[in-house]
Amino acid sequence: MESSKLLLIAVLYLLGSPIAYAGDSVVCTAGGGQCTGTLKCVTLGADSVCVDQCTVADVATQCGTGATCGDVTDLDGATVKICATAKGCLTDTECKTADATKPICNLYTLQCEAAAVATTTTVASDTTVIDTTTPTTTTTIKQVIITSPPCVDKVVGGPNDCSALASYCTNELYVDLMKEKCPKTCGYCFNNGNLSGSLGTSTCRNALSDCVNKAYLCKSSIYRNFMKTNCAATCGYC
Repeated sequence: MESSKLLLIAVLYLLGSPIAYAGDSVVCTAGGGQCTGTLKCVTLGADSVCVDQCTVADVATQCGTGATCGDVTDLDGATVKICATAKGCLTDTECKTADATKPICNLYTLQCEAAAVATTTTVASDTTVIDTTTPTTTTTIKQVIITSPPCVDKVVGGPNDCSALASYCTNELYVDLMKEKCPKTCGYCFNNGNLSGSLGTSTCRNALSDCVNKAYLCKSSIYRNFMKTNCAATCGYC
């Protein structure tokens, strides 16, 4: 279990681009177009920065225990929900330089935080042997029933869990790691829930070719239905 944790943490540190929320934040201006995707330009104290929108249902995962996801008006005049209260960081590089134990800049809170810790669940396979003897013969029929372990994610909860890392499901550098740690989110499961050897199933696959590049929209309340229809395998909607 300890070696699995070290492997996942090492991979997260080696990635060149931000992991948790698909990009760094930047300073922004009204109508400047600096904020992309689900990021919105809001004022935090004396700073105007791009902040990711939170959802009330997922606020604990996105922003941390005890955080509040509330309405504010962004610099373009729209009402958005955020949980950030002050700018602590804008980039992962900034966080790594300040404190190597907190290398991730959470785009929901703009605060540095530690990388996600993997939780490994081990489920043993059960084998049941049933002996059936036909009364009129001496032939014994043995029926073997094998129950396979379920296909589950091993990194659950926190801002860097499997759903947040979904964009790496089809990255050839990390596909083996994602297959081991995040099979359910990445779609490495058969229809019965057991582990598959390839991405997606015959009934669960991406309809668009650039789903990996749009993975940061999987949890967006605005684009959830669109991503569920067009990027089911990448987003883990299987």
